[in-house]
Amino acid sequence: MSAWLLPAATAAWWAGLLVGFGPARTWVPWAPALLGVAALVSAVVAAPAIRRWDPVREAGLVPVDRRPAHVIDRVSPPRRSSGGPIVAVTALMLGGVAATGVCWALVDAQRVRSSALAASTPDRVEAELTLREDPRPGALGWHALADVRLVRSSDGSAGSLRETVWLAGDEQPPD
Repeated sequence: MSAWLLPAATAAWWAGLLVGFGPARTWVPWAPALLGVAALVSAVVAAPAIRRWDPVREAGLVPVDRRPAHVIDRVSPPRRSSGGPIVAVTALMLGGVAATGVCWALVDAQRVRSSALAASTPDRVEAELTLREDPRPGALGWHALADVRLVRSSDGSAGSLRETVWLAGDEQPPD
């Protein structure tokens, strides 16, 4: 693996996430997945390869141990396919990694939109939750993770669920 391949894949992944949470928010998740698969297939096709085919051996005309190497190289020299590595790597990064990032963002956004807590907005709800960690002060207030177990809406209906939420506030952390 080249030294630049991992940073390029990371950049493509984050670009895909930014596109998925940004302008592609209205797309259905299977559209970038289909484009990603097409780009991955294109990357495989475009990748250069050295192909060796020995017609003399395939025909069984010369015993394997008696063929001189220079004869084989004259009859069947190794051939490089006409693929370009830049095209293959570009298709791999854009198709495989960036499209996967877009799909990840779209699936996550759909999960959030279809959650029970999102369905209850803008109503007032009461939630029983368990803190995973104590509230921590940050640069802009405080934050904590919590697991929601029970939600009661303003009309009196209640439901149990298993969701993790991010709690944050602008003031001092609560006790």
